Amino acid sequence: MKQCYSPKGQNLIAFLLLLALIFVLGACSQSGSGSTGSAATGTPSAAGTPSSPGDVSQSSSTAGDVSLPNIADADEPQSDAQMGDGSQSGAAPEGGFIFQVNSDSPVFDCTYTYLAGIVKSQSLQKIVISDANTDVVIQTIIPSGENKVFLKESVITLDVNFDGNLDLLVPLKDNASGMNFDAYIWDAASKQFVETPSFRGILNPAVNSADRQILSFIYDSSAVARYYTMFSYTNNQFVQTNQFSYDLATNDPDPVNGADHLLHCVETKGGADNQTTVNDFYVSIIPNSEFDTNDPKFAPYFTPGSFWDLYGSRWQCPFVWLLFDGSEG
Repeated sequence: MKQCYSPKGQNLIAFLLLLALIFVLGACSQSGSGSTGSAATGTPSAAGTPSSPGDVSQSSSTAGDVSLPNIADADEPQSDAQMGDGSQSGAAPEGGFIFQVNSDSPVFDCTYTYLAGIVKSQSLQKIVISDANTDVVIQTIIPSGENKVFLKESVITLDVNFDGNLDLLVPLKDNASGMNFDAYIWDAASKQFVETPSFRGILNPAVNSADRQILSFIYDSSAVARYYTMFSYTNNQFVQTNQFSYDLATNDPDPVNGADHLLHCVETKGGADNQTTVNDFYVSIIPNSEFDTNDPKFAPYFTPGSFWDLYGSRWQCPFVWLLFDGSEG
């Protein structure tokens, strides 16, 4: 019997062949695009490349009116994403600023290098002071290995010995008792910054230019104890001159009768080697309060404009505003 193909049958076969061809071509296309994708992921993109230390931002400061803390406009330490991880990039992150020791001095370039790793809570490895115009290195400072970066500014310029020249402060430690710094005082004769170890013993330093003093206020959060201490700069050293403190009388080595309701207040003059007691008294504790500020023995210490003026803003350490706020990672 002779077989005949109808037009409808021929169309159906053609359609099936076309579908098969499309399927084969589609499979080949997917295989080719997969190979291309592997090659692309094998090449690091710009976003995936470990970032290197950024350019040192240039800002400046001079020794201006010493009646106010003259904190340098040093760039804030950048976050990990900005600075990169020194251990990955092969170089420690850097920062810096330009400044003048005084209005007549050359312009200096201060560049500091961190140990490899993140900036926050890291240690400064070295500080290089150079002439900003000639790039000649004036001095290289190797900070104490104990230093930790706990502020947004890793090196601060501030006149702490009241000679009209900016000095360098390097954050050292920050703990429950307070923060302290290493000070490098500008020596006009040698044109170098000289480390002054006596400054690191001053917790929460605040500059009182009017009286040429460094003030220290310490609050012991585990007790009521407060310590207000004055320091002066004498013979290239920071020395304690006066202190007023008070604490719960129950914390005395030999508490007096009724100590549960008393504060023990002590005013001294001089430092550890020549300290003498100026005033020693007790103040009643008022319920829901720490002390009675109307007590005639106590009130004079809080009088505005007085020698102590304990409520005055001069006791506030300016560096607390530079602490990391938690947004830096």
